[in-house]
Amino acid sequence: MPQAKKSRLPRPRSVPISQLPVIPSSPPLPSPPAQRPSVPNELRAARSNIHISFDLWTSPNCYAIMAVIAHYIDSNGARQAKLIALRNLDGEHTGENMAALLLKVFRDYKIGARIGFFILDNASTNDVCVDLILRKLYPRMNAKQRRRRRLRCLGHVINLAAQAFLFGRKSQEALEELDLAYRRHDFEAIAKVWRKQGVLGRLHNIVRYIRMTPQRRAEWRKTVIGTQKWSLFDGLEVSLYLVAYVYSDT
Repeated sequence: MPQAKKSRLPRPRSVPISQLPVIPSSPPLPSPPAQRPSVPNELRAARSNIHISFDLWTSPNCYAIMAVIAHYIDSNGARQAKLIALRNLDGEHTGENMAALLLKVFRDYKIGARIGFFILDNASTNDVCVDLILRKLYPRMNAKQRRRRRLRCLGHVINLAAQAFLFGRKSQEALEELDLAYRRHDFEAIAKVWRKQGVLGRLHNIVRYIRMTPQRRAEWRKTVIGTQKWSLFDGLEVSLYLVAYVYSDT
């Protein structure tokens, strides 16, 4: 049998270097931005003392979390407020445990000698915590000086006053019931707690009913009162049909 001819690939043609296309050079890369000083270095270079606020709460997945905020004037003279720690608290929410955690944070940042005032809510455990920290950091500080370093959070004071105004003398009981119902995602229990609050509770349940679905929110936005005098309230009111429905449900 005749042998099949082997196919030959064409040889590539050589191109003189002078005929190669000229590729324009790419623009130079921008210089990297100046690196900002790290938070520990910035704290140690602060012009002022470092004042502390912190709060403790339980996360939905049942972790006790403490957030620590540092307030200070930096080396450029600008006021700063930065989160420096978000730690899990082991054990009970006692002043002793919180003080131990905060002292560890201060040691990590090497700012123990720069600690100034504490801005906290009115919990009695915070009183114990601040007193223990200041005893450890400033052994020569007397009791009166330690008390002056513990400031009250104005926002928390206003919140307590608003709770007492809205819920009355049993505000703490109502808030504890609501907190438990929210943790259990028991919306019927939430509605029952709010029903006990009279007009305020009915208003809350109306608003919650509207906000529960995008369809109800869209219907609410389309509401038009229809008179010039009350036109500012367009989109803020609900229809009489919806009010009647919610009132029958609450």
